[in-house]
Amino acid sequence: MSVVISAVAFITLWHPIIHQLLDESTLLSFLLQYQTLLLFLLGIVILTMLAGMYPAFIIMRFNPADVIRNNTGKYMSRGIQRRALVTVQFAISMILILFTTLLLRQYFFLQSKDAGFAKDYRVVMKMLDDHDVTNYATLKEQLKQLSFVEDVAVSSTVVGLGEGFYGFNVKFSDRTELSDVEWFTLGVDEDYVSTFDITILEGRDFSGSITTDQKGAFLLNRTAADQIGGQVVGENMELTVYTGVRDVRKGKVIGIVEDFHYQSLYESVKPLVIYINKHEYYTNYLNVKLNAEQSIVEQVKALEAVYGEFNPDKVMELLFIEDEIAQTYQRELASSKIMFWFTILSIFIAALGAFGLATYSFRRRTKEIGVRKVLGASPKHITIVLLKEYLLLLAIACVVAWPIIYYLSQEWLSNFAYAIDFGVANYLLGLVLLVVIVLLSNLHQILSSIRLKPVEYLRTE
Repeated sequence: MSVVISAVAFITLWHPIIHQLLDESTLLSFLLQYQTLLLFLLGIVILTMLAGMYPAFIIMRFNPADVIRNNTGKYMSRGIQRRALVTVQFAISMILILFTTLLLRQYFFLQSKDAGFAKDYRVVMKMLDDHDVTNYATLKEQLKQLSFVEDVAVSSTVVGLGEGFYGFNVKFSDRTELSDVEWFTLGVDEDYVSTFDITILEGRDFSGSITTDQKGAFLLNRTAADQIGGQVVGENMELTVYTGVRDVRKGKVIGIVEDFHYQSLYESVKPLVIYINKHEYYTNYLNVKLNAEQSIVEQVKALEAVYGEFNPDKVMELLFIEDEIAQTYQRELASSKIMFWFTILSIFIAALGAFGLATYSFRRRTKEIGVRKVLGASPKHITIVLLKEYLLLLAIACVVAWPIIYYLSQEWLSNFAYAIDFGVANYLLGLVLLVVIVLLSNLHQILSSIRLKPVEYLRTE
């Protein structure tokens, strides 16, 4: 029961942190399910039985005569259980340390990876009703009149989030092997590539002055071009799109753009066709490139004022692309935060276990240490004697923990198309941290062994 009370006290103490990291309503609904409550009660019963079984087993072995003579030492463990428990604590700490490191490194990798397009100071204004999507060109021109707006482009979806990229049929009349494939598409206007600073590798960008670009010009990403092979710019291409009806567009590939992560980093870059589509089904967002030298707050206020005049019945919805992409990977950040605090708790428990084992071992070996000092053992030798059993326990913990974390890391990283290399250095880092914990846990006993005189050891029985 004391364990249950301690657990409740622990949750109460850590409630602010849990509130920040987790969706509390979801957590509460989970905890109140009858299955969860049943498991909780069953866990209390099992832990209570396990906690009492070992002492009861030892007591049952006692001979009454030995109890009267106070000769019960032969029934007691020689520390095997203590060492086993400390080894398990080390192994759990190692797993938590390494997995927390894995989560954090992958999160920062996702945040820092080059997306292939400029996302800072780019905001997306959502077209909220029929008035917006049919009259977006008017709003676009009004926004371009603002001194701080550097570019504005319409698009069918938001880049970097992976939603709204429809797969449509593509045909190349000169290539029978690619007569009918399905690629992702992105409907935009002439200013989209320049708004996001997407690199053009070959050919040219869309142009408002070339009328054929409206229906018969296509940009492909590098992955699509590599799938075709050979000279791609100038190829005859046919794209089938749907704007309420089947719309077959015939034209040419006018350019190749560098691959950019139009989907999230959970997915690898796939073939993409960028084309001009100003139908109301595809004018869902206005992408605005703001000025990096001016106050972002003031710029947003000006955007709100313009939209308020354009559509007084609606409140502007604005998305910061950089923030939206970062939000995609919040699951990794939240998981790493939770794992971090569990790791701290595990390290603390492991340190307590190591300290307890060190105290027990020191008291049991005081006479041995005294004899070693009388025979001329140096402080370095005494330190090695006290620590060598921990090195064995750490070695066993590593043998147990490293294969587990290797399997978990491979399984978890397989969810990402782009992932870090979780190599040997990370495993050694976990080992070094546990070695430091052992040294700190044994520091008091080591210093006591070095300072006390041998005669004081030899008096101890």
